[in-house]
Amino acid sequence: MTLLESQSLARQLPRPPEQFTVLVADDDPDIVEVMALFLEREGYRILRAYDGDEAIAIIDAERPDLVLLDVRMPGTDGYAVCQHVKSNVETAFIPVVIITNVRGLNSKMVGVEAGADDYLNKPFNEVELAARVRSLLRVKGLHDELEAHKRGLEAAVKERTAQLEAALEKLRTLDRLKSEIINTVSHELRTR
Repeated sequence: MTLLESQSLARQLPRPPEQFTVLVADDDPDIVEVMALFLEREGYRILRAYDGDEAIAIIDAERPDLVLLDVRMPGTDGYAVCQHVKSNVETAFIPVVIITNVRGLNSKMVGVEAGADDYLNKPFNEVELAARVRSLLRVKGLHDELEAHKRGLEAAVKERTAQLEAALEKLRTLDRLKSEIINTVSHELRTR
């Protein structure tokens, strides 16, 4: 395999783009639409939110595969939305990318502490956005596959355990029958 082929494989998603859902949350409708249109061209299904509370409601109801999140939004800010995602066991593995015009290390540190998986500055570069989205969705897709495989293995173990318990109960029943037969034969031999 050539280097080019391995790089191409590394960029591939574990399932088609249209099977991934991305939530774009920003209080500026123009930014939401620009990101949404760009990502729709990439093939992703897009959800839109215009404030933090709406983003939380969509995340809880729809379970998107990725969240692109502005920091400064009315109501619940982006950091709080990120903390909400990461503190819930059912959504903790949803990647969150903070996209903001707030500059500085402190802002990035707050985002990292809130649980953000990546951080982009506005105005964003479409090529960089596409690469980061694809990378995080690849990881999320592989995580989802691993979880599905794990659930399948757990179900198989549960089924096999039930089969083994049934077989063990059958052996116990046969052992009791054997003991009863031996006792009966022994008693018959003694009484003759």
